Amino acid sequence: MNKKYYHLIVLFIVLLGCSNPTDVNYLDIIKSYPDYEYENTNHLPQFTYADSSDVNLVALKDTFNLEEIAGKGDEISQIVNLMEWVHTTIRHDGSSQNPYPRNTFNIIKVCKEENRGVNCRMLAIVLNEIYLSCGFKSRYVTCKPAEKDFDDCHVINSVYSYQL
Repeated sequence: MNKKYYHLIVLFIVLLGCSNPTDVNYLDIIKSYPDYEYENTNHLPQFTYADSSDVNLVALKDTFNLEEIAGKGDEISQIVNLMEWVHTTIRHDGSSQNPYPRNTFNIIKVCKEENRGVNCRMLAIVLNEIYLSCGFKSRYVTCKPAEKDFDDCHVINSVYSYQL
């Protein structure tokens, strides 16, 4: 689907002022555009989040005292506290080589030993594992530009909030 149509649909829905977003059937609106190509995805496996009881995630939470870092506040303050901890623990350096293996333990170890930072993808991997270890549903998302030919992207985290 052409991206300009998507943005127009979102704008249209906002302008409608729907009091309840579930009143809008987004898929039907998007399907009404000729450039949209619907593909049945029922054959894809169900997406699941790693459970915080995973031995690697438990080790991560215990090693870095993540429950203490998250704090006793509400869900949003815990999410923010964990994000700030990652921000202060690992420096961002977009031109840095990615360490291998790409997991929180190794990324933090390499950054400390080599006194360096890592790019947004490595930071997102760390933050994702931190959130998962504390029981938050999280994943990292690669954001690509609209152009087909590109040599750079950005990686962010999406974390689910029951509070919001």
